[in-house]
Amino acid sequence: MNVMTEDKKREIARQFTESGHRVDHLMTMLYGEGLDSGAVIGGALTTVIHHLIELSPDQKSAMAMLGTAMQSASLQSEILDEVGKPDLH
Repeated sequence: MNVMTEDKKREIARQFTESGHRVDHLMTMLYGEGLDSGAVIGGALTTVIHHLIELSPDQKSAMAMLGTAMQSASLQSEILDEVGKPDLH
């Protein structure tokens, strides 16, 4: 059984946060360049889901990760509703 160390868990959490910030920054840049928000979101989702399918060992794993990501996004939206949303456009 592969047991993850606390250091490895912290590193993965750091990489998760950094990746999210980088994608958010890229999308904000694209909006700033005048790209349509629907096109940016659609393109980003298509690309991310393609990578998810390609890198997952099976469909069940891909769907589980997608579900977890949707829950995380929903929670993040709730938090931002409470503290104030940044202007994304």
